[in-house]
Amino acid sequence: MYRHSLSKIRRTSFGCTRSISTGCLLSHIDPGPAEESEAYVRLIYEQRRSDLSPKAPARLVVDTDVGSFIFKWHPVFAQPYVNIIRGAELIVSFMTLAEVRQGALHAHWGRHKWDLPEAYLADFSVLNPDNPLSSTWAQIRNESVRKGCPMSAADAWIAATALVLSAPLVTNNAKDYRHLGNLQLVSAAG
Repeated sequence: MYRHSLSKIRRTSFGCTRSISTGCLLSHIDPGPAEESEAYVRLIYEQRRSDLSPKAPARLVVDTDVGSFIFKWHPVFAQPYVNIIRGAELIVSFMTLAEVRQGALHAHWGRHKWDLPEAYLADFSVLNPDNPLSSTWAQIRNESVRKGCPMSAADAWIAATALVLSAPLVTNNAKDYRHLGNLQLVSAAG
C-alpha cells in the first residue's frame, strides 16, 4: 500500500523555509494490511515529532545506501537508520539522485513505479554542484589516492556534500570514508 501522509512540517533548508511531507519518508512501505500501514506511518510521524532532541544534529547527509535501505525497508537496517535520522534535516547529494534514477532506468521501471522514489526523494534537500563542492570533490579524490584509498567519483561527491555543509554523513559503508579525517560519519553498522 503506497500512502503519503498529508501532515506537513516546516523545516529550514539552506536559509529558506520549505514545507515537506513528514509521512512520505516511510509511507511508501507496506508493513502489512492497509490499516496496519496507516497506523505504522502515524506512529513514526508521532515519534518523529516528539523526538527532536537537542542532541540530534540539525542536518544529516544521507548516503545512497541508507536512503535505499529505508525506501525498500531493509529488514535489518531500515529501522536503525530511521532512528538515527529522525528529527534531522535530511540532505542528499545530487549524486544520490542520479544513482537512484539510474537504478530505476536500469530496472526498466514504468511511470507509476518511477514516481515512488521521486516522491520519496522530494522530502530531502539536495545540494547541487557548484564551485566549492567541485573543489572539495577534487581535494577528496586527491587525498584518497595519496592515502592509497582510491574513492569512486560517486562516493567523493557524497563525501564532499557532507564536508561542504559541515554535516555528518549517515552511511552503512563507513569503511569507504574513514580515511577522510575531517568527515564525521554516523553508521548503524558499527
